[in-house]
Amino acid sequence: MCNVLRVATGNAGKAFAAFAIISVGIGFFTGKVSWGLMVGVAAGIAAMFGAPQIVSAISGTSSATC
Repeated sequence: MCNVLRVATGNAGKAFAAFAIISVGIGFFTGKVSWGLMVGVAAGIAAMFGAPQIVSAISGTSSATC
């Protein structure tokens, strides 16, 4: 599980997030993508990179056990 977390929040995750932002941005500016999809992609990326902080805030303990 720790390896998945490292890959998702490491360089591969950042590259995937950048590709998603660029793709959705181009689609939005050409009129093919709605506001809802654009906000959903942004929220998903924020949740992916902010997951450890979100878990710590909800549980009250540190989630960094890897």
